[in-house]
Order: sequence, then C-alpha cells, then structure tokens
Amino acid sequence: RTQVPGNHPPPQASSMQYRSSNATGEKHRHVNVASRPYATQRPRAARRPATPRHLSAPPTDLTNSPQLGGAITSPGAIKHPTERGPMDIKDVKRVTIAGCGTEGSQIASMVAYKGFETAVWLRSEGSIERARPRLASVKKQIVGVLEAWKTDPSAYCRGLSDERDLAPEQIDELIAQAEERLPKIHLTTSLEEAFGEADVVIECINEDPAQKTDLYEKIAPVMPEHTVLLTDSSTFLPSTFADATGRPDRYLTLHFANQIWRNNLTELMRHDRTSDESFALAEQFSHAIGMIPLKLNKEQPGYILNTLLIPWFRAALQLVATGVSDPATVDLCWELDTGATKDQTPFRKLDKVGLPLAMHIMGMQPGADDPATVNGQIVALLKGYVAAGKTGIAAGEGFYRYDENGNVIE
Repeated sequence: RTQVPGNHPPPQASSMQYRSSNATGEKHRHVNVASRPYATQRPRAARRPATPRHLSAPPTDLTNSPQLGGAITSPGAIKHPTERGPMDIKDVKRVTIAGCGTEGSQIASMVAYKGFETAVWLRSEGSIERARPRLASVKKQIVGVLEAWKTDPSAYCRGLSDERDLAPEQIDELIAQAEERLPKIHLTTSLEEAFGEADVVIECINEDPAQKTDLYEKIAPVMPEHTVLLTDSSTFLPSTFADATGRPDRYLTLHFANQIWRNNLTELMRHDRTSDESFALAEQFSHAIGMIPLKLNKEQPGYILNTLLIPWFRAALQLVATGVSDPATVDLCWELDTGATKDQTPFRKLDKVGLPLAMHIMGMQPGADDPATVNGQIVALLKGYVAAGKTGIAAGEGFYRYDENGNVIE
C-alpha cells in the first residue's frame, strides 16, 4: 500500500510510481504504490506548497481543506489503516465506482475533480464505450457551469467550490483542475484492477437485487480488508445486501441526488451492523468530494429525498397518464405557483432522473401491472417513452427535447 518517502521503506514489490498533482498542474513528490496498469512515472519534484482554499486538494494534501476544518495531520504522518486502526479520510487515495450510468458518471467525475485516483468498473468493453460519452457530457456540463460562473454569479454550484465569491482567474484555475483530472478516470472490466486496491467503492449498478448480490459476492474476496463499500441504491435498504458484501460493518448507503455539482447532497443510511467508524468515514468522504451529508437515524425506504420526491412524481404522471393535462402545462403550473425555476419542475426533473429509472420505481407501486389502475396507466405511459428511445436528457429527448448542452429545445 501507499508509502510516503522519508517515513517508511519503499515496497519491494514494484518501483512503479504514480504522480499526484495539485489543481494547477504542478508536479510534486511521488508515492510508491504497487504496480497498476494506469500508473505513470514522472521525475521526482520538490514538495509543493499547500493548495489554495478555492481549489480541491488531492487526497495527499487535505491539510488545507475548509470542508475538513483544516485539522488534518500532514501527509508525512499518514500510516496505512492496518497500522493505525480504523480508516480515516486521509487514508483514502483510490476510489472505484461500479457502474457508469447517469449517476455513476456524475459521481466518478466529482470524485476525480476533487483529486482522488478514480476508477470505474464496467461489465464489458461495450459498456466502456457507452460510458465514454456520458463522462464527456458530464465534463462538458461542469466546465460549462464554471465558464458561466465567471460572468453570472447565479451560476455558482456548491459542489464545485466552497468559495462563492471568486475572481475569474480563480475560476479559470478550477476549469484547469477539471480539464486535467476528469480525463484521468480509468475505465476497466477487470475486478482485480478496479477493486484490488480500492479504499472506497461506490456501487451504482442497476436497481436489480440479483445483479447487486452477484456483484457483491464477486468483489468481496478481491477488495482489501479495510475497503468501505457504499451503495448509491435509490430503492433498496442496505440491510438487504449486508451479508452478501462479506463486510457488513463496512457497508452502508451513500445516496446522491442528480446534477450533484449543483444539488450536492448525500443521504447516509446505515443498517444495524454498520460500524460507527464506517459511518464517520462516509460522512468525511462526502465532505471531501464537495457534498453535504444528510444522516438518517434509521433505515427508511426511499430515504429522505425519494420519500418526498416519488409522491410528487406520481402526482404529476397521474395528471398526464389519465389525460387530465400534458407535461408542459403541469410544469408551467408548478413554476407559476411555487416560483420554481423551469428545471425544477416535475417533468423536467423526470427527464434528468431518466425515464427507465422512473419506470422501474413506478413499477414497484401497487397495481402497476394492471392497466386498469392509475399506477398501471403511469407505467404504460413511461414504457411508451422508453420504447421509443425517449429516455430523458441523456438521450436528448424525454418529455422534452434537448440540445447537446442539455437545454430544452422550445
């Protein structure tokens, strides 16, 4: 595992090195690691200064992070978890995301943007090719938001910077940070390569219990003992899969919203065997990737967000599925009455979530398989859109049509 020169002898297994760089692209000291296919060798450079507050420090330089209170010890004092007890945020270097759909691509991008070595595991080479444009789209959105922020203060997104009032040249440094780090996300189909040295794993695969169980059982013997496993499941409780993970004490839910650079929340939900240390690490990790952690005191289907959101979606879909109104009129009603922006209306939000996921969630409602019921009519409506390839903003069309920048085509 990671050894910092000057504190421990270098590992004998390999002389391969990877470069950890700050947000401005400056080179700094090397960290010896076990050989990895995506590691690179660079000449040794002098120790760099602390990262400016408005930039995201890589995980080897968290001493200046305002999210962590600036109270972290220096990188030279870091010991591996097996030497110092339970894992702490300063031990986290490598993060793997399993799956790269709408949320997986956003999570991987934000983890990389904040300076962690990021890998994405996918089932096949075909999945990798489908993931590339999703990641490119997320990168384009993040850079676009940052560019807009230079001239429009309202474009500020909490997840991209702790500091709201930045000069244009400081925002340019954030853009450079995104341009440098996001292309380094490593895509792989190898379980050993993806999970063999991961400190944190975030599971974002399909909401299918059989697929999740199968993945957990396959990666359990591959992951290091200290790895904390998090699920982004939007529907299942963590206790459902705790035994399949082989590490129930290091397993919990870390549920994200959508457009997480703007809506930067995570819902932390433990089960009855999740350790306090793992729960604390998930909270620290949320802060480290620009999120605001919301802690649940007990397991709750739908967590906080979906407990509020799903009835709202269902009510909007019912109005359309039963012929009462159309999506644009329902959205306009919500916008005029609540003062919501256009992108915070029900059908615009459904397009962001993705209609296949919405169909899956609505398909779990009572009577969803009976076309004579309201829930059955809602599922039939969504099936029609999905069958036509109108799956949401990522596809360019859902209830609305979108241009390449995600703007509605009027």
